[in-house]
Amino acid sequence: MLTIFKKTISVALCVSAVLGMASCSKKQDGAAETTNYVVADKNPAGAEVSEREIVSGDFKYTLYSDGNATINAYTGTDSTLAIPESIDGHPVTTIGSNAFNGNAVVEEIYIPGSVTHFESYAFRLASKLKSVNVPQYVKEIPEGCFAECSRFSSIAISASVEKIGKGAFYNCKFLQSVNIHGNVKYIGDYAFANCPISKIELSESLESIGTYAFMGCAALKEVKVPEKIKAIPDGLFADCLSLEKVSFSDGVTSIGEGAFFGCEMLKTFTFPKGVTTLKPYVLSECLALESVEFKGDVTAIGEAAFYNCPALSEIKLPESVKDIDMYAFGYCTSLTEMKIPEAVEDIGAYAFADCSGIKTVNIPKNLTIVREYVFAGCKSLEKLEIPEKVTMLSPGALYECKGIKELTVPASVTSIGVGTLAGMEKLEKLYVKGDFKDIPEYAFDGTKNVTVYCKKDSQMAKYAEKNKIKFVAE
Repeated sequence: MLTIFKKTISVALCVSAVLGMASCSKKQDGAAETTNYVVADKNPAGAEVSEREIVSGDFKYTLYSDGNATINAYTGTDSTLAIPESIDGHPVTTIGSNAFNGNAVVEEIYIPGSVTHFESYAFRLASKLKSVNVPQYVKEIPEGCFAECSRFSSIAISASVEKIGKGAFYNCKFLQSVNIHGNVKYIGDYAFANCPISKIELSESLESIGTYAFMGCAALKEVKVPEKIKAIPDGLFADCLSLEKVSFSDGVTSIGEGAFFGCEMLKTFTFPKGVTTLKPYVLSECLALESVEFKGDVTAIGEAAFYNCPALSEIKLPESVKDIDMYAFGYCTSLTEMKIPEAVEDIGAYAFADCSGIKTVNIPKNLTIVREYVFAGCKSLEKLEIPEKVTMLSPGALYECKGIKELTVPASVTSIGVGTLAGMEKLEKLYVKGDFKDIPEYAFDGTKNVTVYCKKDSQMAKYAEKNKIKFVAE
């Protein structure tokens, strides 16, 4: 099941496809002339097209009815380029969609103060572009604007900018420093995904952050989420491999699916008071995670929430927890003790599978089904009490619990699955207080030294006799 989220991550990383960014360029005398630029029927001011395509020197532009020009393409070979304030007497106010998409020549671009708008994908895949200024009146860096500019190393977001669009800086492989200050209120999905950012300062005016916005920022070590952010979105810092510290306000009420998935250096984490549900994969594969604290009344632990956190040695679940989903603590090999709150009504399949260090764990009194492989591979588990309300031991429930020597199955249990008690090498005494309607093949496979204490003429007695298992009929 964990592969589901890994597939989500993989899909998210293929933002080129997700955003519909297409690159179509041709080289001409060392230049990369954009051939897929888009001429908008209206410019950002709402003026309509007067002349769709005009060539002036090395530029192509569109003239609109308000007299302003939009740069559509550059066909020259200069590595350092200054966009003119006006062209053929018309003020340049916009850099058009895909204007420099795929340009393989320009390294530095100076944009004049007359420019107030960038359109989507304006500089995408400009493979040699290292720096560009954002003029003081530009309010938005739109979707895919600088995506996959492989040499882009730094940018200062000017105080005028209020919005950073979807995938705006996606996969800028040299972008190491970003200062998001001023009036930025919105950061879109995937905006900085897969960038080697080591430091980022988020504006306190920030009100909303999109999903996966900083996913794959493998060099990012520390981040402070502004106080106005009340919801941490899905995958926000997923695969930030170096992230050691993250802070956010107590006002946060939601932390999204996989928000910190794969943050391999994160050692401690505190869920704020307002968070009552842990979403799936929220801290999966945080390999260095040692301890977790809950400030509020959490009621549900989501699927694979702590999956494969091998350093996690201490966690105290709130008494308010009612549901623990599948794979929740799978492969948490350093856990030695788990106190499951008595309010828990359901524990999902594989929830504690391969927690090889656990010695003690309890099954809550209200549980009726012990699900598939829920404690499978808990090799150090020495003792387990099955409550009177349990009616079913699902397949593999206690598979390879090699440390248990004695086990009592209450009379309430009438169903047992394939491999439920298989591989319990040290099990010596099994007390079956009731009987099973049916005992499937391999239910006790590899459990060789057990003596079963059961009722005379029961299905258990017949099964034991047939399979040459030692038993005492009472």
